[in-house]
Amino acid sequence: MRTTPILAAALLLAAALVGCLEPSPSSPPTGPIAFETVEKGQGSGVEDRKALEIRNDTAVFNLWVRHDPATNDHPDPPAVDFSQKTVLAVFEGLDASTCRSAEVTNVTGLDNGTIQAEWNLTPVAEEACEGGNGSAFHMVAIDRYDAEIAFVLED
Repeated sequence: MRTTPILAAALLLAAALVGCLEPSPSSPPTGPIAFETVEKGQGSGVEDRKALEIRNDTAVFNLWVRHDPATNDHPDPPAVDFSQKTVLAVFEGLDASTCRSAEVTNVTGLDNGTIQAEWNLTPVAEEACEGGNGSAFHMVAIDRYDAEIAFVLED
């Protein structure tokens, strides 16, 4: 009778140890990581040049309040399943001196277990900037990993 609880405890411990030996699905792969555009354009209300990772509905809502002033045509934040995805968002910031496009160009899993997201700002024709109002932005979704994300603005 006393062996049943001990046997059950031993089986639970063995199962836990086996789980520790398997690679974690939340670790990013080394090398290129696929991404898809969630939204891209001109006219963001985000005033500062910045790059953000968004991992939950609260964070995307808080960003959307700044990103989408009432005058823009973006009524609701994009629908993202944050149990499966993380959103990477880059913003040019308000800079009336030039007209540029913001773009995430590459997402890579590094050997140290972090993710590096490269982005750039590329000059575009003035008419693409809707009169220079607002900043360029690009939001992409990647598979969700429990990893630090570093953004690199390319020259």
